[in-house]
Amino acid sequence: MDQKELIGALYWMVLGDGSLGMQPRSKQAFFQLTHIPEYADYLKAKAEILEEVTSVTIKQYFHSRAGKYFLQLYAGANPVFTALYRELYSYGRKVLTPHALKVLTPRALAILFQDDGRCNEEHYCVSINKPMFTKLEMEALAKAIVDRYGLIFRVRKSAVLKDGSQGYELALRYKDWPKFVALISQYVAPSMQYKIPKGSFQEPPEMVMCSELHGDVQSLAEMTKPLPA
Repeated sequence: MDQKELIGALYWMVLGDGSLGMQPRSKQAFFQLTHIPEYADYLKAKAEILEEVTSVTIKQYFHSRAGKYFLQLYAGANPVFTALYRELYSYGRKVLTPHALKVLTPRALAILFQDDGRCNEEHYCVSINKPMFTKLEMEALAKAIVDRYGLIFRVRKSAVLKDGSQGYELALRYKDWPKFVALISQYVAPSMQYKIPKGSFQEPPEMVMCSELHGDVQSLAEMTKPLPA
């Protein structure tokens, strides 16, 4: 894996289901991630990427409150994680930065979709839910994807968060499904194949078109301002 592929994968594993932390008195950050055992192949694929940076351990544990087992991955403290921690956690939460958008490779996009995406073929929708990102961050993400890959994702409201703020998600224009699948499919783990659209890609009824559920894409094309400091 070349350096851009590696850096892109690391950024988007952190911005997806992974997290970074700092141990007391430690000068370097570590990476951790939890998946259910059914996604063990996906976790292993991530471990193989992380092993290009540092040592990785995977342990199974029983969560008494959830009443089931989980797999937890731990990647040892490393200066690379420290640099990512300082950039992506600079405002007390994960933030989307210009460099993260720059390294959004097809592999990184596949990681983002496997972590936070879903497919609802009944309602003709492929979406990526990132409720912790602001609307401006989601618009920046949508713009980066359309500029680089010609895929139109539109920003729409999703869940309201516990603090009362509005969450957002990206919804893919229906006719872009085949192109999106072709772009990411080689990086999708077998256990995540259920998220990949398998329909005929015929034009859906207008009344339920995913593209009718969200705003005009022009707002994305015109969005050129940098993310707020």
